[in-house]
Amino acid sequence: MAAKRYLPSDSSPEGVTLLLAHGAGFHKEHWEPLLERLCAVQSTKEPTGRIREAWAFDWQGHGDSAVLNEAALKRRGWGVSNATWARGIHAFLDTPHVQGHRLVMIGHSSGATAAMYSTKLFSNIPPYVAIILVEPPLIDRRTFAKHLKRQQRALAAVKKALAASRDTWPSRANAYTWLQSRPPYSTWDERVLRLHCEYGLRPVSADNPQGAVTTKCTKAEEVKSLDDVEVTFEATEQLEHVCDTIPIHVIFGAVVDFVPDYGQDDVVDGSRGRRMASVTRIPGAGHLVIEQKPDAVAEGISRILDSLASGCHARL
Repeated sequence: MAAKRYLPSDSSPEGVTLLLAHGAGFHKEHWEPLLERLCAVQSTKEPTGRIREAWAFDWQGHGDSAVLNEAALKRRGWGVSNATWARGIHAFLDTPHVQGHRLVMIGHSSGATAAMYSTKLFSNIPPYVAIILVEPPLIDRRTFAKHLKRQQRALAAVKKALAASRDTWPSRANAYTWLQSRPPYSTWDERVLRLHCEYGLRPVSADNPQGAVTTKCTKAEEVKSLDDVEVTFEATEQLEHVCDTIPIHVIFGAVVDFVPDYGQDDVVDGSRGRRMASVTRIPGAGHLVIEQKPDAVAEGISRILDSLASGCHARL
């Protein structure tokens, strides 16, 4: 599993370390515009509210992980589940890199599923001081069964769109121009789209690095990653098991598109013991809120980190 470390110039050992998990079809660098804004905002805060460092991970079939695991992915013939990604993150937390750090787990879309599933893997209380779920596609068994036909239609539509999507271009510049003119990419922050073209694409031929490019995450891998229904159920169940021990914050896009309203309601259903520490909605964005409004999401996360810093002072 590929990981990238970000160390702010004003890093404070008393601050928080962010763990970042991206959405399906994306990669770790999608977080960079958000991180840039968040680090700038937090740099003026008390040491406990600053960013100590951040680690962004590539799902094992995405981004640089897909390149590292190319041969293994071809051999296995099935997709890398969110559970496998969660185990990779869990294994990383056993390394010396973040021992003794105040960890905030942040996941977007499928990364939110992996974030919650990871809480199943610890023998004791998970080592997070907070969990932030951005547009989590979580849903429990009962709600899924109630809306089964709608869920099946939505999944089939996404798979069909992915199968028909373009994944090869004559150059990175051509890819940027082509994507910029078509939804959903045309709705993205320009910085994210440029990073997507820089880090999410690879040369078709190693002998011609300046020539044609294709996606690091293959269409087949992205489609297979959508079949994680059982893992989604288990991750959803973790909400009520964890929320009284670790504050869970949720950020939705105000535009309801990919995650249906009944799925959002499931996540924040207090009657089922899912007591979220906060719920934020970002105007003008939908499921791809990280790509569309990174600065606004950074502001929302900033408020969450400020609340953690206040709680830290209160305990001193």
